[in-house]
Amino acid sequence: MSSPLKSTGSEHKWVFCREDWHSWLGYPNRSIALWPDWFATPDSTWPAGVVPVGFIVDSDAETGEIPDEVQAILNGGEAPILITGGTGCI
Repeated sequence: MSSPLKSTGSEHKWVFCREDWHSWLGYPNRSIALWPDWFATPDSTWPAGVVPVGFIVDSDAETGEIPDEVQAILNGGEAPILITGGTGCI
């Protein structure tokens, strides 16, 4: 670690984790859930300290007209099925 960071660390009471990084990273005091609280009720399987903050919306991606081709599929009667990889790496 650089010496300027070490010196500010002592000033700000930072704790430097050297030996068990993976364990430390896996147990944060607070985690954010990227959905609103009404979407999923917290239960015992959730890690402690999870706070729902709402869906993340990319305003630029959510604007504009639906292309005619897509609108025709949506108006076609039978609902389409969307299969995605979600947020995981595929």
